[in-house]
Amino acid sequence: MDWIKFGPRPQHKYAAGELRELYQACPTPQMRQALWEIKRLQTIVKKANQLGRALSGMGYQEADLALLGLMQMLKDEPCIHEDPTRSIVEAMERDKE
Repeated sequence: MDWIKFGPRPQHKYAAGELRELYQACPTPQMRQALWEIKRLQTIVKKANQLGRALSGMGYQEADLALLGLMQMLKDEPCIHEDPTRSIVEAMERDKE
């Protein structure tokens, strides 16, 4: 059974250069805010990557530090505390209908 067809469709993953092109094509304050949010979220992804590398062989002290850093970054994330029924993805999907 192909489980992918039941989940959200894969979306394009933007590289830094592509994000710059998006802003150049649409240099609005709203786009600038969205790109700052993307930058902030990329920082969390990098911390999670650091943790993954630490867990795969760097040693327990490095893994503990990476995990503590990631948990610190996540503690105030709005998406962790928001009602899951108010997902932005669900809203975007409804807008397409």
